[in-house]
Amino acid sequence: MLIQINGLCDADNMREIEKMGVDVVGFDFRKDSERMVKMISSRAGIIPDYSRERIKRLKANKDINEFTQENSCRRMGCFADDMPQNIVTRVYNYNLDIVELWGEELPLMIDNLRNTLHPDIHPNIKIAKHCSVSTIADVENLCQYADSADYLAISITEEALQGNVMSHYDCKLGFVLVYGSKNNSDSIIDLLSHEKCMGICIDDVFEDAIGVKNTDQLKAFLDRIN
Repeated sequence: MLIQINGLCDADNMREIEKMGVDVVGFDFRKDSERMVKMISSRAGIIPDYSRERIKRLKANKDINEFTQENSCRRMGCFADDMPQNIVTRVYNYNLDIVELWGEELPLMIDNLRNTLHPDIHPNIKIAKHCSVSTIADVENLCQYADSADYLAISITEEALQGNVMSHYDCKLGFVLVYGSKNNSDSIIDLLSHEKCMGICIDDVFEDAIGVKNTDQLKAFLDRIN
């Protein structure tokens, strides 16, 4: 089962979470998010903005790619209706393995983004599309991404969970369930047995502060679903 932790903002907290054996750690680049990761301007139009991490590594004469290869977790970035060049910059600076799109992005945009990133910026980059589900019609609309995204990240309402609307899911793509503060953990866990469910994406839950996870609570939940 794929375990993805979203919206992390604290480096020490991230290191603790990586030791738990999670598969993906996520950075939030959505402009209206409280968990948005900040960038530092390079003050040159032809040079991409730098992440704080990349500046630190460059000062130490250590390449950012070498650093990220030391970590077992893959890195994911959340974006919403962002400009393609901004996404490309962050994929490069943070060495992202996965781009997760949380806006109104259409399949054509996903195709164009993939063509820009692969193979020159990041070979075999994975692109996931986030979708919200509350009705059977929402489930049926997911099929439009079947030939463009690698998988779906699905936020589902409690009403939809109780109504078993995901029984109508017939898209060929696998999906991860987004578990947020509006969800009941028991309902989410029940849906993990769906044949197309790849795992779970833990969002704004188990937090001691914005972007900082309570590792004891997180570990207890991971032990439970495992």
